[in-house]
Amino acid sequence: MISSFETILALKKLMLLMEVDLGIDALSDDAKTLLVAISDVQNSDGSFISYAARNHELTNQMPHASYHRALKALIDNKFIKLHPENKKSHYVLIAKNT
Repeated sequence: MISSFETILALKKLMLLMEVDLGIDALSDDAKTLLVAISDVQNSDGSFISYAARNHELTNQMPHASYHRALKALIDNKFIKLHPENKKSHYVLIAKNT
């Protein structure tokens, strides 16, 4: 019988391998969490409003400063960018691995 810890270990190893494949392994845990939240709230064209990402169930308990550091890290690492129309708090998720 496989224990719960063996199952979570297998899942954790898979997650780490996937993070390397996606090129997000060097990001902080907060930035990775925010990136996942963004992928959940994005529109079909990759655009999203920061308010939606901030209030996602994965990020709504994240401290304000941590959220903004994570958002800046995603911009700096070119995972997201400001919306081309420069709408306030509007961003676009950039597909790095297709």
